[in-house]
Amino acid sequence: MQTLGSKMQPVLYLCLLLMPCLFLVEEAHAACHGGISLRSQRMALLHWKDTLASPPVQMSSWQENTTPCNWTGIVCTAVRHGRRMPRVVTDISLPDAGIRGQLGELNFSALAFLTYIDLSNNSLHGALPASISCLSSLLELYLPYNQLTWKIPYEIGGLQSLRVLELSFNRLTGHIPASLGNLTMLNDLIIDQNMVSGPIPEEIGRLVNLQLLQLSNSTLSGLIPKIPWKSDPTKYFELIW
Repeated sequence: MQTLGSKMQPVLYLCLLLMPCLFLVEEAHAACHGGISLRSQRMALLHWKDTLASPPVQMSSWQENTTPCNWTGIVCTAVRHGRRMPRVVTDISLPDAGIRGQLGELNFSALAFLTYIDLSNNSLHGALPASISCLSSLLELYLPYNQLTWKIPYEIGGLQSLRVLELSFNRLTGHIPASLGNLTMLNDLIIDQNMVSGPIPEEIGRLVNLQLLQLSNSTLSGLIPKIPWKSDPTKYFELIW
C-alpha cells in the first residue's frame, strides 16, 4: 500500500524539474520590463546618443539635466500605473536626422512603453537587434533607407501589437522569419529593396489584417502564400512583388 509521502514524491520531483524553467521565464519577463521610471528611460536614450558618431543637431536638446519629454524627436504620454498617471516615452521620431550608429546600443527594455519609432533615412548600421521584441506596445516601426545588415530577427514575431513594419532599402539578408505570421494585427509589411532570400514563408497567410505586402527587388523564391481574404470585397489589399 502506497503512503501519501510516496505518492507525493513524483510530484515533488516534477516541481524540482520545472523550477529552473520558471526562473528563466521570470528572468526573460524582467529583462523586457525595465520599470516605469522616466529617469531610466532618459538614461537609456542618453547612452544611445553617446554611442553615435557625431550626434546630430536634432539631439542637442538631449541633456542629462532635462526631461526627455522636452527633447526633439521624443513624445511622452501619461499612462495609468496603479493610482498614478506617470509620463513615459512613447514616441521616437527622428527621420532624416543624419544619425550614424547602431540600434543594438539602445536599451529597449527601459523603453517598454514605446508605440511609435520612425528613424527613416538615417545611417543606422549593424543588426536589427532581437531585443526590440521587448516593445510589446509598439504599433509602428519605420526603419527604411538605412544600412541595416544581417537577418530579420526571429524575435520580431513577438511584436504582436504591430500595425506597420517598414524595413525597405536596407542590406538585410537571410530568410524572412516564419515568426512574422504571429503579427496578426499587421496592416503594412514592407521588406522590399533588401537582400533577403529563400522561400516566402507560408505563415504570411495568417496576416488577416494585411493591406500592403511589398517584397519587390529581392531574391525570394516560391509562391506568394494563399491569401484567403484577398477576394473579400470589404477588404483592401495591395501586393507589390
